[in-house]
Amino acid sequence: MRDCAPSSFEAYVSGQKLLWKPEVRTYSRKNPMPRFYFHIRRGDEVTQDPEGSELASAAQARQEAILSAREILSQRVLNGEPIDGDAFEITRADGTIVSTLSFRSVLDLR
Repeated sequence: MRDCAPSSFEAYVSGQKLLWKPEVRTYSRKNPMPRFYFHIRRGDEVTQDPEGSELASAAQARQEAILSAREILSQRVLNGEPIDGDAFEITRADGTIVSTLSFRSVLDLR
């Protein structure tokens, strides 16, 4: 996971170009940026993300998950490993799941 959010980036989801721009918010010690965790689920097993990432919003966390899933899948393809079945469970620090993203959903298999 990247430590810093870009000012904006383009992503392609299902063949459509998306432009993401972060929400503008003020963060401080009293109002810290939220931390999101990217746990990987494979069937009944979950690999916990012990560190998480500070991101401005759940939408930004989902975009990060999309990019990270593509990186993981590209390595699996290069290594001849299976690419189906895993998903990110994106959670807040309190464990609340804010989004689930299957790795397969980030691929354009046309």
